[in-house]
Amino acid sequence: MTTPHDAAAHITASLLAAAWRENLDGLRDNATVTPGPAPGQLTVHIDTSAGHIRATAQAGPFDQITPTGPIDCDGNTVTDPVTLLKALSPNAPEHLTRELDDAVTGLATALPRHQRLTDTIAETAKHHGATTTVALADILTDRQADFLPCRFLEPLAVDGHHLHPCARTRLGWNDADRRAYDLETPEPIAVRFVAARRDAIASATDDHGRDLGELLEHLHPPLRDLRDDDTIAIPVHPWQHRHLREGPGRDLYADGTLRDLPTRMDTEPTASIRTLVTADGSYLKCSLSIHITSTTRGISPATVHNGPILSRLLSEVIGGDDYLAPRIDILTEHAGASLPHGHPAARELSCLLRARLSDVTGPGELAVPATALAATSPVTGRSIAAELVDDSGLDAADFLHRYTFGLAGPTIRLATHYGIGTEAHLQNCVPTFRDGIPERVIVRDLGGGRVLLPRLAESGHRPDLHPASVITTTDAETVRAKVAYTVFQNHLAAVTTALTQDCGLTQDRAWRVIADTVDTLDLASGDRDFYTAATVPHKALLTMRVNPGRDIHVPVTNPLARP
Repeated sequence: MTTPHDAAAHITASLLAAAWRENLDGLRDNATVTPGPAPGQLTVHIDTSAGHIRATAQAGPFDQITPTGPIDCDGNTVTDPVTLLKALSPNAPEHLTRELDDAVTGLATALPRHQRLTDTIAETAKHHGATTTVALADILTDRQADFLPCRFLEPLAVDGHHLHPCARTRLGWNDADRRAYDLETPEPIAVRFVAARRDAIASATDDHGRDLGELLEHLHPPLRDLRDDDTIAIPVHPWQHRHLREGPGRDLYADGTLRDLPTRMDTEPTASIRTLVTADGSYLKCSLSIHITSTTRGISPATVHNGPILSRLLSEVIGGDDYLAPRIDILTEHAGASLPHGHPAARELSCLLRARLSDVTGPGELAVPATALAATSPVTGRSIAAELVDDSGLDAADFLHRYTFGLAGPTIRLATHYGIGTEAHLQNCVPTFRDGIPERVIVRDLGGGRVLLPRLAESGHRPDLHPASVITTTDAETVRAKVAYTVFQNHLAAVTTALTQDCGLTQDRAWRVIADTVDTLDLASGDRDFYTAATVPHKALLTMRVNPGRDIHVPVTNPLARP
């Protein structure tokens, strides 16, 4: 039985791990490290103005640690993250205290619901004679025409972002909202639709000039009878709909810019929470003005404008590159709509319609959300990654080589040859497997990448991106840092941890495999030097909450460095 204490302990451990990794307030500079009680473990001793902190942890790559037992401060066990924060960083802002408290509440709410979900999966596996969760996903894919394996596996990752102590923060939601709309909800989320006056909306159309409203009529036929040539239908998350009517959209309703449509559509949440999946597998990325991890999840007009343009760009680049075409794909962002840039509520009423996974996968190809790879299987008690290794017939090192080649190969090629740095962290990637063997990777969100404009232009591409875009840069280091953090520190670090825990692979061996794989890739010399340097920049998510307002990177030890 899970308890609120389990949630507090997890968030407390995650906070210490982040503070150590990021060297928050220089705490690691004056710390001492001694061998831990088991191989691969260490004991950290941190002296702060509040006292002496001691914890045993599993060592990982990029200065990552995973605390494995109680965290002690001057002989007292620290049982909640706010107490630990005050000891680590006495001047930390009050907003971070609220975010950590809310993260504990969020995880405490999620854990018993997650337990019920995993119990149901285990019972279903027994009913179907499936000996693993992966096998059950395959069986249900074959037997149920409407089965969505990605949605089925996604809720297994109950902890959320594995490098962020505020992964389960949902500031703006109450308890009823969490239960209705968070990842573990067993009930459908009924999306609302509003009709927005066309002359007040910024619209991004698909390759054929069709706008969001036209495409939605195929997805939700009741909209056809509600069509109005002067308006465009926009899906709105039900929480956001209430938020709009009560606050930023009140005047828009009053002056007739917006009006509600008398129809709703059932959807389910994904790990990003603001992105919802429909019954046919299409995705709706909707504004959601609550604070999750580090920011409020509205969607800028620039992101909406750029979605279809980046989709066309990447489809053209990938389709014209013999190396990329069989190894990487995207979920096309077909069309979108938002209030215009500069509007006071510009981020509050945005939506992008994204393609289905079934549009880009074939028979026998299992799409697994990367967030689920390190999650525990309800059937075997091992990670989903370990089940895939067993299915593949490969040893763990060969599996990791193939996975790295399939992930790092195309994402680094996009960056080094075209200047396109995809944000290929766990949440944005859906790798596919055939009989357990890594096949390719699908990138399902294009909004957080970086585009090196000079390099892209050299490759013959000059997309008409929004002038207020935050994704464009003329600095190669920015794109390299994006790839290094998302591909290696976030994504592959989680996969290697799962394989070391369940498949007997050591961290040293795992990162030698990854380094050897990177050595085989076609990289510009400056890119290779960056990815294999002694240290690489790490996006300091906790430090950025202590000192909000800008991106902060700190150097971390790089396991890809060559002697």
